[in-house]
Amino acid sequence: MENIFDAMPSLTQPGTFAILVVLLPSGERVLRPIGGEWGSGIVEAVCEMAEKYPDGKMKLFEENYDAWWRYFEGNIPRERLL
Repeated sequence: MENIFDAMPSLTQPGTFAILVVLLPSGERVLRPIGGEWGSGIVEAVCEMAEKYPDGKMKLFEENYDAWWRYFEGNIPRERLL
């Protein structure tokens, strides 16, 4: 996935709970969803991206178990939460 907009359908699928972002030396960002159809192995995703992009730097963005109560409740209806 080379563009965040290309990745959006995968990022919002049920079961996706994290995103591994790889920053390439060119400045390009690659997104790798974790969870759902992508499988739940974070370590496996890191190894896959490390092999595919050996010069890339990585950061994991993981959904907190309490994100609804901490950030969204009272601000938007629960139906609007992806």
